[in-house]
Amino acid sequence: MLQELLNLISKPDTGILIAPFNITTQELAHTIDTITLGLKLDQRKQVIDSLQDKAIVYNALYKAMHPFMMDDANYYGILITTKKGIKIKAEANSFAALYDLPCVINNVKCYNPNISLIYSYICDNKLYPAQERKWLLYRVDKNIFQDHFMTRFNWEDLKNDNPRSYTIIKDTFYPVKFRMYKGASYVYFRSKKLPHYVQISTSFYNTDTLEFKRLKIYEDTLTKIFAHSNFLLRYMDTRADAQMILSPVSQVFMKRYYHSIKKYYAQADS
Repeated sequence: MLQELLNLISKPDTGILIAPFNITTQELAHTIDTITLGLKLDQRKQVIDSLQDKAIVYNALYKAMHPFMMDDANYYGILITTKKGIKIKAEANSFAALYDLPCVINNVKCYNPNISLIYSYICDNKLYPAQERKWLLYRVDKNIFQDHFMTRFNWEDLKNDNPRSYTIIKDTFYPVKFRMYKGASYVYFRSKKLPHYVQISTSFYNTDTLEFKRLKIYEDTLTKIFAHSNFLLRYMDTRADAQMILSPVSQVFMKRYYHSIKKYYAQADS
């Protein structure tokens, strides 16, 4: 193990390589059911089939290896002194990063998970390997699902499971991002009636046809507004990457707090 550690330190993986993580299609396929409950059989097959694409898996791994901020941080350090008195320091200090990577070896970043596994072995942390493996597979699968399937599947489900709601918006609306959470839909829409840079951010319950009709009214209102151009709108129209995100009142949140509001404001129904 000491020799393996010295090899990792002498030739650190300065980029994110897929080989050291030893990700298998079988493991990813097994994990996919833990993050995408409710997939139809044909949808599940599409996700499983995509796991054969090495580029898709690598991009999901690359994205997963970038940490996100949380309240706690992990730190570990290994200090090696050679017989000639040369000091080599490897340390990791990260928030919510898989395998606590990158490990910094004498100011050079290393993205090989084995160095963290060696440290966990030295510290007799028997839970660490399985714990990190579980989160690795989960986050790779989640990235694949969200980046390639989530929006399309949810749009298909709206069409097939709630055709009355879908019919109201299908001619002009198309989703940019469509996610489900606790029975509610949270969507960023584009509209064929609006400039390319405009997105409508909204939330609704798929069975609430009244909310879909309100969304169409909101679209008509925006269409009238954008019919009157100005210097800002003309500038944004020249920018392919421009974004203007607008949002009507969220009925999901309104219903959630409706009873609390009515308790203190009797006219809430008006």
